[in-house]
Amino acid sequence: MALIPCRECGQQVSDRAKICPHCGIDFPSGKPLAQARAMRASNGISLVGFLVLLLAMTIAGKLLGGVFIIASGMALFVFLVGLYFLPAFLAIDRDHPNTLSIIIINLFFGWTAVGWIICLVWALLGKRNSAP
Repeated sequence: MALIPCRECGQQVSDRAKICPHCGIDFPSGKPLAQARAMRASNGISLVGFLVLLLAMTIAGKLLGGVFIIASGMALFVFLVGLYFLPAFLAIDRDHPNTLSIIIINLFFGWTAVGWIICLVWALLGKRNSAP
């Protein structure tokens, strides 16, 4: 158990403290914040992996034919829906301050290439919400 400076007020607190006794901020060491950021990064990788898997299933279904055609059609549908809402997923994952606006614009105007690209750029370039 070591003493470290609080990330908010700079006073010395235990590295295991859940609340700073000086300023009252949660997790003054910042460790849960780092864990949350790592989890968000792995979620983004998981989403990309899932979309790649669906695309591979679609290609395999077209090549193998038969029952796989139905499965590949469903996989293609899920892939395209995931791709359509990619800007919204990115905004949620990045904790964008305008997430709701991006979701609404993506929902209603994402079918146009311009609307989808605007939402994608907005989701990627916007500032992230700062952690409390």
